[in-house]
Amino acid sequence: MYKSDMQHVDYLLPTSFKSSRHFRNRKKSEKFGYSINVAVKKLFKKQVEIKNDHYELPSSDTMFTESAWSIEDLQLLKKNLNEIKNTLSDYNPTEWRNHTRNTNIAEGIKWRLKRDVNPEFLTQAWCKFYEIASNFPLIPEETIHKKQLKTIHLCEAPGAFVTSLNHWLKINMPFVDWNWRATTLNPYYEGNSLSAMLCDDRFIFHTMDHWYFGADNTGNIMDLKNLDLLIELEKNDNDNVMLITADGSVDCMDRPGEQETTVSHLQFCEAVTALHLLSTNANFLLKIFTTFEHSTICLIYFLTCCFDKIIMKKPATSKAGNSEIYLICLNFKGRDTIQPYLNIFRKYYENGTTLSMFRKKDIPHSFITQIVEYANYFKSFQCDEILNNIKTFKSTEDDFLYLRRIKKAVANYYIRNYKLKKLPHDNMGIVGATILNQCYSTLNNKSFYDSYNQRQKQIHMTTLERLSILNEEVCINTINNVYTFQYTDECEELKISVGAAYLKSRNSKFCESQIFKIYDSVIEIMNTLELEWFYPDKKSAMTFITNNKIINYLSFQYDLEFHNYNTAKKVYDMIIRLKEHETLVLIGYSLLTQFNVGILYLLSHTFEHVTMELISDLGCIIRLENYCVKNQTINKLKDILQAFNIAENNGQDIISVVPITTLCVNKIYQMIIDINHLIIKNFIIYIRRLIIETK
Repeated sequence: MYKSDMQHVDYLLPTSFKSSRHFRNRKKSEKFGYSINVAVKKLFKKQVEIKNDHYELPSSDTMFTESAWSIEDLQLLKKNLNEIKNTLSDYNPTEWRNHTRNTNIAEGIKWRLKRDVNPEFLTQAWCKFYEIASNFPLIPEETIHKKQLKTIHLCEAPGAFVTSLNHWLKINMPFVDWNWRATTLNPYYEGNSLSAMLCDDRFIFHTMDHWYFGADNTGNIMDLKNLDLLIELEKNDNDNVMLITADGSVDCMDRPGEQETTVSHLQFCEAVTALHLLSTNANFLLKIFTTFEHSTICLIYFLTCCFDKIIMKKPATSKAGNSEIYLICLNFKGRDTIQPYLNIFRKYYENGTTLSMFRKKDIPHSFITQIVEYANYFKSFQCDEILNNIKTFKSTEDDFLYLRRIKKAVANYYIRNYKLKKLPHDNMGIVGATILNQCYSTLNNKSFYDSYNQRQKQIHMTTLERLSILNEEVCINTINNVYTFQYTDECEELKISVGAAYLKSRNSKFCESQIFKIYDSVIEIMNTLELEWFYPDKKSAMTFITNNKIINYLSFQYDLEFHNYNTAKKVYDMIIRLKEHETLVLIGYSLLTQFNVGILYLLSHTFEHVTMELISDLGCIIRLENYCVKNQTINKLKDILQAFNIAENNGQDIISVVPITTLCVNKIYQMIIDINHLIIKNFIIYIRRLIIETK
């Protein structure tokens, strides 16, 4: 029976029956309405203010002189929270995430924003920042009077705080001239671990001039050299820094019970960085998690003494089942009185310490009492959410009806109260939603398809069992084995970037992140087994060279260790002796790093065309055909070799020779990604066969 038919039948029912049914529906609706009202208000009011009872900083001489201490009440809260979190260990993370996304009553906000507002680079972080900016005076009065704003965003990848602030300013303070700088682990520096960073570079790619990756190009803000260079850069900038945000975190998937301890040193570095850079009366926004440990208690106490007001806020758009809280620090009192403390912080900036920042007796009892109360307050919200999600893992129709209504109410509240609307003009975005949505990004896929307990079991699998699983996880759509291309544009001028030297590549812009992790895991397995392996297989390589009568070739080996100088030197030595119209063949030449791809880019402008062919035991054979002698290319290679000498004297290495924005903008980029995926697939098959033959 169709819905319209059912409604028609209802009108034909006896009056007494209709009235009874109508009464029950009205009562249910009234019950829902009241419950929804309460839930919405509660959701948006998860915040407390730390009362500053004329607190003063202890003498700097007493800092880091006492061993780690604890507060019993806080440790009991931690134990209780972890017991509840531990009940999730057997849930499949993908199923659990889907369920918690469905039960998240703030989930409808993003959908409504996308439909009605179409923000640039809409993410959960975008929503959180806009909510905080709309509730608290993050933009100081001084900014409004001067009509100028300078902000710095620490650990900012992928960049949604920046785009959210841009939207907020365009709607609320369009007269303000805004300048911003951001830091994050450099997604283009192959020495950075995938597990440590977010690789969504869509926004970064188009705003490179605003990003600071440090003296060593890593983007690691926890390196003192990088902090000092940032301070120097800001000294040379005439604008006062009036807002700093710090949204950093660390992957705690395999230590879920120690999230706060794992992230504490990063938070320390973020806070110390901010205190070095903020102007007087400026504001600071810092993401923290639980407040159970001495490191967090001391840091919050220090900040409480440095700012006029501190609010702890759990945004409505922050997932209720996680521990994140934001410290909103308003009206910085200035650096003059805290300079001695900053000097001491520098001693522990890079390596941290197990000692406590302050002695336990130096933290006022009234402050500890507040921290215990607030820790319990936020922990209760989190535990209630987790327990409710467990209870509703198999939801009823009534649950879904309630969720639909409350999600709508929450979204209405968010958009109405924060006066959200579309930007008046498309060009008011920083990059533009259309461009960002079209960008290809090798996202860091942090999804785990097994539960925590299942992942622990996999540690005890046999080598062949692990390899079989890894092989199945490499899903490849392409079936091509031969790729031909030629750059038709003018060859870019060299743009040599130096950075911290690394041997092992730990990420790649030219490979999907999950497949790169698999490649890394396979090499780790071989190293553990201490089996000698060569890929391309040396015998197969020589047979190929002989059978194809190849005269000019360079042979390499696929692994994750890269010696950029050796690569450049081999290529240079070959090029200077090549004759006009000759062919050069590269065997086993890795295309995982921007340095190697950049060298290929230079070479491809020196040959008539390039063919890349996949052969199972050899990986990729790159043929560069019909050499055109170009002194320009030879000179560029010579300049690269000279740059290596300068970099080495400074303890650094050449990271890239061509801008990443040049290497990732056309169909050749996608070809290279496809080739790398195929190489890794063939590599796993080769290694598995090698292990079987060895047994």
